Amino acid sequence: MHHYQLYIFDWDGTLMNSINKIVASLQHAAECAELPIPSQSDCKKIIGAGMSQAAMTLFPKATVDQLMELEQAYRRHFVFENRVASPLYPGCLDLINNLQRSNKQLAIATSKGRIGLDNCLRSYNLDGVFDCLRTADDAKPKPHPDMLEQILSAMNMNRKDALYIGDSRYDIEMANNASIDSIAITHGAGEVEDLIQSRPTKLVNSIDELARQILISNNQ
Repeated sequence: MHHYQLYIFDWDGTLMNSINKIVASLQHAAECAELPIPSQSDCKKIIGAGMSQAAMTLFPKATVDQLMELEQAYRRHFVFENRVASPLYPGCLDLINNLQRSNKQLAIATSKGRIGLDNCLRSYNLDGVFDCLRTADDAKPKPHPDMLEQILSAMNMNRKDALYIGDSRYDIEMANNASIDSIAITHGAGEVEDLIQSRPTKLVNSIDELARQILISNNQ
């Protein structure tokens, strides 16, 4: 792998183990919007997509009013009401600290809203750690490359020097659409088969394995 200077991370399912919380909030929001409550499996399949795409996939017959209520109820429940624990995956803080010590630049490109991401960063004392943030409120939804294009432009970075790490096919497809290398991690929402079919540069199963891959690339 290349000797990268910029490491861009997805958040939910990649750095933070929030899959169960997302599923619970989606199911709650569907009930609020008087829509059929989706199964855990169906919810997991759309994690990583923007809310509009996720809603259209899960609820193709929903009205405009129902979709508006769904999005509002989801954000309200996830940010303020849902008490499901969402810890960082083991090894995340060590990886981030090691990259910082190696003078690497860090960014986040997530389908999460800005308020939710800011709350998470504060709760884990990660304020100011990432050099650039792009959320669902700032850019076109994945797999459109807009988030990554904005980050590359804001940081004046060549795409060949950037690596994106995510856990869903939407993440990897976004990286492919932006023509940057990617690592798919299997501990999140994405099925392994879907991740393989999305053609990541590398596939890993844990943060520890990710850290080893990054160490290898930086030593090449």
